[in-house]
Amino acid sequence: MSESINDCFESIGNWFSKKDEDERQESNDKASEMNNTASQVNGLIDDKFSAFYSLKDFLVEFWNAIQDSDDTPPDFNIVLPEFCGGKTVNVLDLSFYNNYRDYIHGIIAGICYFVYIRKIYIKIPNIIHD
Repeated sequence: MSESINDCFESIGNWFSKKDEDERQESNDKASEMNNTASQVNGLIDDKFSAFYSLKDFLVEFWNAIQDSDDTPPDFNIVLPEFCGGKTVNVLDLSFYNNYRDYIHGIIAGICYFVYIRKIYIKIPNIIHD
């Protein structure tokens, strides 16, 4: 009798593990379908709005270069379309900015902290009474 009870529990456990494997496989299939669909949509958008992505890449590169505190000035190159020659052109030269980078970052951080602290100070009564 104990063997039949063990077999029953084992079959129930096997059923749950099979069900779990099936659900995992199903979710993996759905995730791969979503990735394929996302890749297709990104490809269509990239074909239609390639200038947008060029601008986005430039702005991301610009932002990362500003945040980077390296001593070498960043290069901002953009690749022109084929009908404009297809050359790589330096768009922005920030070599003059390197000497003043720490001061400018300090000024920007100071302004941000001033605005933040001022707004918090104005809102303190509402924060306390609410």
